[in-house]
Amino acid sequence: MNKQQLDKFQSEFQNLSYEEKFSFYVRNFSTGAFSSGKLSNKLALISLICLVTKKLREKDGNLTVKVVIEKILQRPLIVTESFDSFLIGLSIICEDFLYQTTEIDNLGFTDSKQIIAKIKELLNEWFPF
Repeated sequence: MNKQQLDKFQSEFQNLSYEEKFSFYVRNFSTGAFSSGKLSNKLALISLICLVTKKLREKDGNLTVKVVIEKILQRPLIVTESFDSFLIGLSIICEDFLYQTTEIDNLGFTDSKQIIAKIKELLNEWFPF
């Protein structure tokens, strides 16, 4: 999408009602497939993915959250697969949360292996369809 198309899309989006914006968000960025009924699990997943990304960006400032999730899962994310499209949405949410974030709590984890294991555990709570 070029800049002109993006500007047009943004202008159209701004004119949507709250309900239409909500519907767009749910279809594209929702973590609704996350089966855990605990908000703390959803927030922990976002926080830990952001933490790993922030640490890895110290070595490679151009690294995206999507690439970090791919590294954690050890496979590429494919846009046409439902589960992966949720993960891509999650990566975009994390990118937004990371913007100008200077500090991220490690949630009591002491090493990267624990953090990666917890991320995988939380991702396993998603419905893969």
